[in-house]
Amino acid sequence: MFVLLESSDRAFIEHLQNRLSGRGINCLVSELGTTADGQPHFAIQLPLYSQMAQARTLLYRSWAFAADVHPEFLDALRQLRHEPHSQLMRWLTSPWALRASAIGFGLVLLSYALEALLR
Repeated sequence: MFVLLESSDRAFIEHLQNRLSGRGINCLVSELGTTADGQPHFAIQLPLYSQMAQARTLLYRSWAFAADVHPEFLDALRQLRHEPHSQLMRWLTSPWALRASAIGFGLVLLSYALEALLR
């Protein structure tokens, strides 16, 4: 079984599972355990990895799938879709990435200065 999505909101997970099943994705909801604060934690699991790409496309990109989601869960779906973009921005603005950019920029400036001196 392959985990597509995890959440502590059972209604949201079950609704997404229902919508994915309606689109031909073979998936089921299972309880993974409890969170640190004692809340139950649920997951959408797929038995076939070959359906994972299609399920991710529906969850993260498909406007038709988003239009099919109940309005009660639209904010949670928007937040879910925005999460990868936020993660990318955190990586790009991390101290390590900024240091690597500064070193690269410094090397470019140094090479331009050396090239100008050698002419």
